[in-house]
Amino acid sequence: ENVVLHANLNGFAIHAIDIEAEIKILTHKPLIIMLNESKLAKAPPGQKPKTDANLAGYRVICRRDRDSKTIGGGILIYARDDIFEQVSLIEVSEKWERAWIILHSDQGPYLFSCWYRPPGESLESIRDFGTELDSLRKQAVGVMVLGDLNVHQRSWLKYSRGDTPEGRLLYE
Repeated sequence: ENVVLHANLNGFAIHAIDIEAEIKILTHKPLIIMLNESKLAKAPPGQKPKTDANLAGYRVICRRDRDSKTIGGGILIYARDDIFEQVSLIEVSEKWERAWIILHSDQGPYLFSCWYRPPGESLESIRDFGTELDSLRKQAVGVMVLGDLNVHQRSWLKYSRGDTPEGRLLYE
């Protein structure tokens, strides 16, 4: 069974139909869907977002939009309707476009993170990631981190165009 589908979406409003088409052709529907660069704007306090983020057969676990002044970014995490009750949102970063969920399975709890790290974001985001990971992984039998991290380091990232402090720190 497909556990996770991850995509760097480059705009939910434009590409949601592509994700739904991809899901339809899969033999086994993913339990979890994680999307980067949803490019949805945060609604003003007390208001509903202008764009819904619905995917047929799935429920939103986490939606982390940027404010309407900043274009780009954003993450979305979904759980398939039939396993929605087995997924818990553990943490959503206030500062970074990153969220953590637990999938409660027959084998035990699995920790997942969806992370969009824009180019040029500070090293602090990676340091904070390490702190979060060290704290949260104690409650899981396995961990999977998915995202678009915009780091380069030839020694461990096959298609990198160079070496960066970000790539080195993330490796460490």
